[in-house]
Amino acid sequence: MPKKEERKRVKFVHHWPTDYKIYPANGAWGGVSGRGDVILHFFVERHVVPEEEVQTIKEDGSLAPIERKPQEELQVARDMQVGILVNREQAVGIANWILQKVKQYEDAIKKEAEK
Repeated sequence: MPKKEERKRVKFVHHWPTDYKIYPANGAWGGVSGRGDVILHFFVERHVVPEEEVQTIKEDGSLAPIERKPQEELQVARDMQVGILVNREQAVGIANWILQKVKQYEDAIKKEAEK
């Protein structure tokens, strides 16, 4: 086996468990834990769906339109999808990786627009 200082490469092998999932997210909420780790709760926003609705049955047996009371404020639900806890170094690395991917995407769009 080569000495540690002689190693020039490392190979990472990716394994995908059978229960692997992709979770949709259009936002995140979180902060720093008491131990200094970064916690991110990824969520999907949507309009609040009422718990129930009541409709009146008209004399002909059809349903009358749903009566809705006007709301004083817009209500948006945030359905938390998954929480991720990373240390500071990992958070910085992930943030830089995301920014790099966004730049690659923007560069590709710019290059395509120049054609």
